[in-house]
Amino acid sequence: MIDMAWTASNGEIEAIAVDGPLKADTRDGNIRIDGVFSALDVHSGDGNISAEAGSGSKMSSGWVLRTGDGNVQLRVPDGFAADLDAHTGDGQVSVDLPVTMEGSFRESTVRGKMNGGGKSLELRSGDGNITVAKS
Repeated sequence: MIDMAWTASNGEIEAIAVDGPLKADTRDGNIRIDGVFSALDVHSGDGNISAEAGSGSKMSSGWVLRTGDGNVQLRVPDGFAADLDAHTGDGQVSVDLPVTMEGSFRESTVRGKMNGGGKSLELRSGDGNITVAKS
């Protein structure tokens, strides 16, 4: 269950120092979030997504960060465990963490287990780069 939710039809969403689950959705705008998250459901039709999951963030359910046209940048703490599924239609996926890969390797898709795996971490961009790094 997502407790905190922000929706904007046209505009940027910024949520800083969030603690717990978060849902954010905008048709046209960037999304910038920072906090200790238990669940994330973040969508932008046309904008970049920048998310910083602070120390103590753990997945109580699958996380989704998705944009139709923009970059996705996710920073996670050391030891963050997830089943990563990252794909971009036109761009590159870069992961600055150890991942046990599954399937074939392509610049536009990375699937594998981060720190032994866990809940599903789905990252999508129709037209942009995806980056996963340490916070």
